[in-house]
Amino acid sequence: CHSECTVTGVSEVGGLAGLNWGTVTLCSSAGETRGSIRVGGLIGENHSRVSDCRSSSSVAGGGDDMGGLVGLNYGRITACASTGRVQGRGRVGGLLGSHHRWGSQADYGVVADSMSSGEVSGEALIGGLIGSSDGLVTACYSTGSVHGADKWAGGLVGCNDYDGSIVDCYSRGNVGGTAESVGGLVGDNNWGSVANCYSTGSVVGRSEVGGLVGSHLGSASCVTGCFWDVNTSGLTISSGGTGLSTARMKDFFTFLAAGWDFVGESKNGADDVWIGMINDYPQLRWQHGK
Repeated sequence: CHSECTVTGVSEVGGLAGLNWGTVTLCSSAGETRGSIRVGGLIGENHSRVSDCRSSSSVAGGGDDMGGLVGLNYGRITACASTGRVQGRGRVGGLLGSHHRWGSQADYGVVADSMSSGEVSGEALIGGLIGSSDGLVTACYSTGSVHGADKWAGGLVGCNDYDGSIVDCYSRGNVGGTAESVGGLVGDNNWGSVANCYSTGSVVGRSEVGGLVGSHLGSASCVTGCFWDVNTSGLTISSGGTGLSTARMKDFFTFLAAGWDFVGESKNGADDVWIGMINDYPQLRWQHGK
């Protein structure tokens, strides 16, 4: 299914569906989606499974929960992508505005094997992939620029909250603006966990600015096996992670030694999540269709 139109509403506004309780797969949207709250390029609010979907819609409004693909997500998102520009006030993300665990559904509250590349801007809780998350985000990446005007802006996630978990992800977009709690990967890590991730974008903010994580509340062990590029970010400080030169960031043996699971090795696991590139940063295996 494909939708290409301009959709305007107030709440639960989507280019394909305003509210989803079913299964959506192999669908796409283009055009423009506008609303005040829970607005997505494909779906406004999702409570079920969305897979293999794409959105190039631009998403705009003056409210909260604005996402390039889904505005507010309680379900499971897999193998999806968003490329459109997203603008809102709070909880604004290139793929999802906000992302939450939900009830007893163990496989819900998950975003996996997905990406975003559109420019994202707003006031608070702004992320290249997700604005605010307390769910699982795994094997995802973002490349779009992020602009935050108030607080909590991250290249991948604006705020990784409480039980939120980010695993095997990366961000390569620039993060800037006048916000506080600004990070190349995560703006604010509020008792969440981050493992085996990296960021490379430039990072600029008002206060609590970090190459990987802007601000952090919780144990230092919540951020493990993570790195940021000190040359491209312009920062040697972060509330978690290890800063390295561009040369070391483009040497996949750096990540292999930290326990990352690469194609072609078995010591760090059999899932083969990452592919080591020649003179480039690591990429996710699914990016190469393997």
